[in-house]
Amino acid sequence: MNNYKKYILTLLIFFIMPLIINSLLPSIGSNNIIDLILRLTITSLILLTFVYLFYFEIVNDLKYIKNNKKKVIINIILYLFILIIAFIMTKISIFLINHNSEDTILKMDLLYKKIPFYLFINNIILIPLIETLVFRHTLYKGIKNNILFLITSLFLLSIYYIYILNISDIYFIIIGFILSIAYLKSKNIVVVTIISILFNALIFLINYI
Repeated sequence: MNNYKKYILTLLIFFIMPLIINSLLPSIGSNNIIDLILRLTITSLILLTFVYLFYFEIVNDLKYIKNNKKKVIINIILYLFILIIAFIMTKISIFLINHNSEDTILKMDLLYKKIPFYLFINNIILIPLIETLVFRHTLYKGIKNNILFLITSLFLLSIYYIYILNISDIYFIIIGFILSIAYLKSKNIVVVTIISILFNALIFLINYI
């Protein structure tokens, strides 16, 4: 398949599928186990499609990690630290502006405690790789201009979270933008996915415990 056709197909699947899922299934906050399993199944199929499309890129990135372990570990630790600081500062800023802890800091806590298994599998295992392949790898390969890549990434992240997922918490957009910078520096799908997985796992533990 032509590379540009592959990139366009990836973007279309990524942006259209959430709309289809949300129109067919109840809200993510639903306690219906069947609906949540269906959501996870569809997301898993999307991920498998993307892995198939970018299989050789992923394999090459794994080889790079194997040959550059020390450098990769340093980059992972560095960006994890940056993400944690950005998360804390964003949450504090939102709280100070809104003066409403229930709508800001505790909003995700309630969802994590209500459906932890879904958020663990979806947010920690599936979504990090999907978002890295779409918002970072696909965009960069299609644009190949650093500044334009970052601007486009920020724009699409905003549309995706605010208008498609109906998530108004700006911290998701900021975290996604930092991960786009991490990809720009490493050009490695797997490294950025690992950073995203570790950060999401940390947030999950903070919310769930």
